[in-house]
Amino acid sequence: MNEYEEYAKKKFELHGFDVIQIGKPDLIVMKDGKISFVELKREHDKVSKHQNDAMCKLTKHGFDCFVYHPENFKKNFYATFLGEDILE
Repeated sequence: MNEYEEYAKKKFELHGFDVIQIGKPDLIVMKDGKISFVELKREHDKVSKHQNDAMCKLTKHGFDCFVYHPENFKKNFYATFLGEDILE
């Protein structure tokens, strides 16, 4: 984050805003007026502190956040976003 971005971030925070640096989580998905945030991790990767902090702020404001790995993406995608159970 450059000096200007840090200054702006601090100003927002000073006035009670929760600020998330752009780029985390990986996807913002929207449908029928609902917004969710999705973090995509490789097979054994874990969520970083920065990513976890961002998702906590989003959840605090009523947004759903999800973390998916390749081995569970298809099953969880269908169950969470389409309301369907699938057999893999």
